[in-house]
Amino acid sequence: MEIPIQLAGNPPWNLEYQVVSPQGSETVLISGIKSDRDVLTVKIPKEINTDGGTFQVDLGMSFAFSGIERSLSGTYSERSRYHGL
Repeated sequence: MEIPIQLAGNPPWNLEYQVVSPQGSETVLISGIKSDRDVLTVKIPKEINTDGGTFQVDLGMSFAFSGIERSLSGTYSERSRYHGL
């Protein structure tokens, strides 16, 4: 699944996000983003991909080249349309 993002400040950025499903959560850190506009490629949780259901992606922190940490706001929820793939 792809989610468009837009970052502010000076690159490169590091971005932290969390994928949350009924079975648990996973935190992911992406390092070295060089473009202020990018696309997060998020893996659909295995149980959601197999059984269907919903999950959400919570944006956490962005770390710019300067070392300044910024809280991000935004949640993306998705009902799996990929059932059984």
